[in-house]
Amino acid sequence: MSDLTQKLLPLTFINTPYTRETYDMTNYHKHESLELVYIASGSIQMTYFKSASDIQPRSITVHENQFMIIRPGVKHIQCIQDKAHMMVLELRHDNLHVPTDIFIANSEFISLIPSAKQAFLNLDCVSVFTDIQDVKRIFGKLLTLLYNNQHGKSDEYFAVYYELYLKQLFVEIFKCINIKRDGNYNRYIQYVLSFIQKNYGDEISVAQIAKNLDLSPIYLNSVFKKELGKNIQEHLISVRIEKAKNLLLEQTQTISAVAKRVGYKSLRSFELAFFKRVGVSPTAYQAQHKLNGFILWKNHQDDSIEVDIAHYEKDATKKE
Repeated sequence: MSDLTQKLLPLTFINTPYTRETYDMTNYHKHESLELVYIASGSIQMTYFKSASDIQPRSITVHENQFMIIRPGVKHIQCIQDKAHMMVLELRHDNLHVPTDIFIANSEFISLIPSAKQAFLNLDCVSVFTDIQDVKRIFGKLLTLLYNNQHGKSDEYFAVYYELYLKQLFVEIFKCINIKRDGNYNRYIQYVLSFIQKNYGDEISVAQIAKNLDLSPIYLNSVFKKELGKNIQEHLISVRIEKAKNLLLEQTQTISAVAKRVGYKSLRSFELAFFKRVGVSPTAYQAQHKLNGFILWKNHQDDSIEVDIAHYEKDATKKE
């Protein structure tokens, strides 16, 4: 294992839906771990003090498909505005006297990414980014791996997968950091991302978006792919499938209704696109996700487990 995975202890791993009533954080707190928080659906209000000398706290809203990095020692509180599905990971160096964020920035693995060290060290005490890469998927795999290992469901390959997923997660995060740092994208890409987020349920074409910008479809697609590594149509499909996954987990609509909600006129075309991206059919995806969330929180001083909860949904094979 590398220095990164040998020294970083996963203290808290959460992947669960919350409502305002079920989320019980009522006091400001801070910890010596680095905290990663991903909003898979819904939104949360993040209030924090930028420094110990601050009198007035600052407040930001973190929306669906955004994630934030909270550096160690930041006094903060998070509130659910209505409902939100949160994915959380707290990482701490095994030596309490070693700052976790400084250790990560100076690790051997991070040194392999030329721009990563300085970008990481330049982060604000709380930094928010939009996931336009693959952060959510890798984050989910890592959290599930950690939870299963805690409950004796891992095998001899756990250490290998832990290192693999953790490194993949940092790579995807740094991609998002670098894109935001490099001019916050150009205005064409910003427009495309915003347009798709607002209109993914409607019929959308590259030609339509390009016309809105008075550009040729070929040029707009080339600019988008050069910056994000995928073309506009691929990004649109990714957004639609991620929205569909969230709706399927809610289990309040038929699969046909979900398909229409995310912009597919044909159930068959939706099922094919879903299978290609996820590897299983929408029906199988529901059945495989009866375990809809988990919370495992460790004491920051002695690593003893204080909270260990698994949330189960109703029978996923039943449709309304």
